[in-house]
Amino acid sequence: MRVDRIVVALDERRGKLPVEQLLFCRLKGIPVDDGATFTENLCGRLPVENLYPSSLIFSDGFKRSLIIRRLKRFIDISCSLAGLLILSPLSLAVSAAIKFESEGPVFYRQERIGKHGMPFENFEIPLHAGGCGKKRPCMAAVNDERITKVGRVIRRAAPG
Repeated sequence: MRVDRIVVALDERRGKLPVEQLLFCRLKGIPVDDGATFTENLCGRLPVENLYPSSLIFSDGFKRSLIIRRLKRFIDISCSLAGLLILSPLSLAVSAAIKFESEGPVFYRQERIGKHGMPFENFEIPLHAGGCGKKRPCMAAVNDERITKVGRVIRRAAPG
């Protein structure tokens, strides 16, 4: 039949997969793909509606060549620097407004966990004053009285 490729896209595979026939085709050199892998290669995305854990485990989507990783890193750093340059006047104005409105530092440091569990220091602008009572950090609520005037403006302007 001159088959170029076989795509297996079953909702339930247990007991229904024609293993012997697929193995025979595979040994003849015919590529046999999982439906999710085929869609990923064709469209560049994974179909979430019929995604199995094995699709993520055996997916090639997590592999990136050294050139692609370095190019992505270069673009990330370039865009970050451009954003810093473009937004630095606004950052200075926000910093001055925060310093004028409230006591304390303009930026505070917070440790976060990044790629491969590596900790890094994150610098943030405080959008609210103080902690949750005993000087401990906590999440700000919708109508939190600790949110400063500058923080309220930034929260309204920020997307999401």
